[in-house]
Amino acid sequence: MINIKDEMPTKRILIFGTGCYYHKYKKYLLKENEVLAVVDNNYRYMGDYIDGIRIIGPEKIKEYEYDYIYILVRNSEDIFHQLLNMKIETGKIKFYYDVHHGEKSIACQGVEIANRRKIVIVLHELNYDGVPMCACTCAEILVKNGYNVVTISLEDGPVKERLERIGARVIINPDFSIDSIITDNNISDASLIIVNTVILHFLFQSKERNIPIVWWLHESKMLFEKCVYKSLLEEINLNNVYIYAVSDVAKNDVSSLLDAAKIKKLMLGISDKDCSNFSGHNKIKFVIIGKLCVRKGQDILMEALEELNPEIIAQCEFYFLGNIPNDNYSKEIEGTVQKNNYPVFFCGTKDNEEVLEYLDSSDCLICPSREETVSISVIEALRAKRLVVTSIQTGVAEYLTDGDNAFVFDCHKPVELAEKIEYIVKNIRDLDSVANQGRKCFEKYFSESAFESRLLEEIKSIESR
Repeated sequence: MINIKDEMPTKRILIFGTGCYYHKYKKYLLKENEVLAVVDNNYRYMGDYIDGIRIIGPEKIKEYEYDYIYILVRNSEDIFHQLLNMKIETGKIKFYYDVHHGEKSIACQGVEIANRRKIVIVLHELNYDGVPMCACTCAEILVKNGYNVVTISLEDGPVKERLERIGARVIINPDFSIDSIITDNNISDASLIIVNTVILHFLFQSKERNIPIVWWLHESKMLFEKCVYKSLLEEINLNNVYIYAVSDVAKNDVSSLLDAAKIKKLMLGISDKDCSNFSGHNKIKFVIIGKLCVRKGQDILMEALEELNPEIIAQCEFYFLGNIPNDNYSKEIEGTVQKNNYPVFFCGTKDNEEVLEYLDSSDCLICPSREETVSISVIEALRAKRLVVTSIQTGVAEYLTDGDNAFVFDCHKPVELAEKIEYIVKNIRDLDSVANQGRKCFEKYFSESAFESRLLEEIKSIESR
């Protein structure tokens, strides 16, 4: 582990926002700059202090002489245009990704094998989530096919150990940029850089680059629509950048920001594992995976349960796996469960191995998401040869046929979800063929071998240009 301290000249700055982004990034800004005031649109805070700094309204900004104003809110587009309307120069406006962290924690362990081409994989975090897990599979395929792999992440996390076991070298650097990648002796000889997610758009601000870059887009619009917008992307340099999306859903979501004609589809895949036929239980066990939030659509399942006969519900158990935030949405879900005495069990956050254990002991996975570009959970359920009920708004749905290899419904019609649940309860003993067809779908489209063929084909095409 190497700790690097960069000396930065002190700047006079304003910070816009007092919420979670402020608390996440304040320690870096307070350490390196003179913070004149914190700005917020909520007039209940006016005149108060946060960390000893006065909170002001936007109209007071003109009273200060400052170098930059940092927008530290998720919905940065609204604030950005608010500041522009106040005649604040674009060059004075900065965002959370412009924050200089001061200390770069760089962990670059492992030994490279001589005479191998090198590929750098860039992502924003290393938690047990879709993108980091996808990066693991990608790294594993590349190492197996004779590449040295270096993974760079803004934030550390438990997936780092898995990457290192695969044979990838890992760097944790919250201040990285494409320029620093190109000039770093550890990785400057890379033949390709793979940058994951729309939210890392700020990496493409470098003007010159000789290394080709794959920009692989994973997120749904609900995750980036208020923090990434067209005017930002118009300023970035996409020279020598090849853009891919994980699904048609992802491609359609980003088409308002980027030219869809220049975006190719590259569906991900996951490693295989042994599976067994589900045998059914005294009660049908349904698993729902994901943080309680509007995007994941647990309220849609609650509405579906309201449509079901109590005799059907009595034959079911619903296991919710994922974080339960202390917010109104979670409280409403929990309140609905308690009020109706539904057989719902909130199991909290689980690591990947625990999630797979729940899947193995279940009969069916339900994915009621309003929007999801893929759904790793659905893919894992198909792999495990479990029944799947998913909304048509997920990226995997384009590969599924209702009643053949899965059950598909429209998230805007909870009654359709209720009908799928009732059908499964009444016919559980006769649905082996659906689970088996789901497994075949996994092997054809989502297995590591299928992904390997797609990934290597694209990489070889880029490297040959």
